[in-house]
Amino acid sequence: MALQRTVALLVGVLMLLDWKVLGVKNGEDVDRTHLPDLHYVPEPYNWMNDPNGLYYDPRTELYHLMFQYETPRTWGHAYSKDLLHWTDLPIALDTDEPYDEGGVYSGSTTLLDDGTPAILYSVWTNDKTCLAFPSNLADPYASNWSKVPENPVIDSTRDGAPDGRDPTTAWRHTVVDPELYYMCYGMSPGPNQGAAVTFSSPDFYTWTEQGYLHESNWTGFWECPDFFSDSVSTRKRDGVPHF
Repeated sequence: MALQRTVALLVGVLMLLDWKVLGVKNGEDVDRTHLPDLHYVPEPYNWMNDPNGLYYDPRTELYHLMFQYETPRTWGHAYSKDLLHWTDLPIALDTDEPYDEGGVYSGSTTLLDDGTPAILYSVWTNDKTCLAFPSNLADPYASNWSKVPENPVIDSTRDGAPDGRDPTTAWRHTVVDPELYYMCYGMSPGPNQGAAVTFSSPDFYTWTEQGYLHESNWTGFWECPDFFSDSVSTRKRDGVPHF
């Protein structure tokens, strides 16, 4: 058992060293021997983390991948036709506003009713949620994104909403109110507690807190919650929505 642990530790260290070398040579022509063939790697090489804002655009038949990139954190962006071959795009969200200058943290992309992709993202202070749209809706690659002047659309220092981060993809609820979008983000109501707090909006700009989707007294702060419709179970149960 001790030998197995030692071997596993050495393999982990070697992997970290390989990736560190790639990061240090940011943008240079480096040996690609240790780069994965089927996993996306951003170019120029740099630190990357949580995949964010993934969506499929049926109008262009393109998959979009965004992810934590660089430090302070920005959102990198790439697209693919088959989820195997990826083309890099410009940074989607940079740290260019006072409210996100310390880092653009996790979030999601929602396709609105007219097909427009909308990004909701959190920031480094855990007290603001912000909104962005493609700068040019006619661009099939959504190459550049613009933050709305109304940002932040949720601000706990202004609205009384709880601190939190990592807003989910929004959903409709045909039973409760089909005219509203719903989303939630992770937070901590108190010591050792975790929860996903829900918000609703008629337009993606104005959000109203709706209470906890779920909570726990022993998990600590919840990060990156997700909530989505289970269409298979819904069909099997007489159309009653399941999530």
